[in-house]
Amino acid sequence: MLYGLMEQQSALMAYVDVFRWTAILAFICAAAAWLFKKPQKGAAPPPGAH
Repeated sequence: MLYGLMEQQSALMAYVDVFRWTAILAFICAAAAWLFKKPQKGAAPPPGAH
């Protein structure tokens, strides 16, 4: 019974760790999007754009 409880808690902690790192990565990517240049109004689209 004690082993099952420890296994359950370790699985939960692993899930929380993965979720935390995924959330941090998402916030970093969202913040990096602010660094991209905005396209100029009226500019022609780049070649190969659909």
